Amino acid sequence: MLSLKRQCEIYFPFSKSVIQSNMTYKLNFVMSICGGLLKTAVMYYLWRAIYNSSSQTALNGFTLNDMVMYIIISFITSRLITNSIDFQIAEEVKQGSIAMNLIKPIDYHTKLFFEALGKLIQELIFFAIPTIAFLIMIVHTTAGNQQISLSNIFLYFVSAFLSFCILFLINISFGLIAFYTINIWGLTYIKFAITRFLSGELIPIIFFPLWVQTILKFMPFTSLNYSPVMICLGKIDLKQSISLLLLQIGWIVFLFILSRWIWNKAIKRLTILGG
Repeated sequence: MLSLKRQCEIYFPFSKSVIQSNMTYKLNFVMSICGGLLKTAVMYYLWRAIYNSSSQTALNGFTLNDMVMYIIISFITSRLITNSIDFQIAEEVKQGSIAMNLIKPIDYHTKLFFEALGKLIQELIFFAIPTIAFLIMIVHTTAGNQQISLSNIFLYFVSAFLSFCILFLINISFGLIAFYTINIWGLTYIKFAITRFLSGELIPIIFFPLWVQTILKFMPFTSLNYSPVMICLGKIDLKQSISLLLLQIGWIVFLFILSRWIWNKAIKRLTILGG
């Protein structure tokens, strides 16, 4: 079995190639950020209208300022963890090019992971770190004694990376449906919408009915967005933060085993026609 160092030497060029490819088309990267900022602005004005129409200054423990920070950190988290591995697998299966990846002396899952990691690194360097640093400066300048804890920021990045791994494994498992059906385009967008909603990206989970919150505790969705954002904002203490990190690790182990099981089943159905 290859050492971690050797695996990084073999597979990191895949991450590098993704970064180089994305930076070649800088306008696409900038426009995607602008599109996300527009969505964030819409969410801000929606929540401001909700708070202005309420007689309470805090809703479920969130003030308007808290909600603004939640929206921004949620947007950052979404960009960090998002990947399109499911689309990539489906396209390779549809075109038959997946056969070339299978005959190469590399692990297909690991290759996909490092390609997704390339996007994560790009988002981290050129968007997430500068944006969070700017937020810290703004909060320290304008919020008086209110501060963003550096320990919470550290735990946030750890949690966000675990969220990235969870979503990667979900997308791999979902992308393998392409072995059983002709086109997963519609199913993928349904999955995307459900994941965004149940992860707390649009509405904090604490605003959901209690019975829904109870059900979501047994699902991986809250570990994608809600957990890292709540850790970053300091809405939960250190003990709870560690518990959430351990839960994320548990989901990674489960989804890794599940994705490998689905892969072993799906690969038996692969038939490549042509020369």
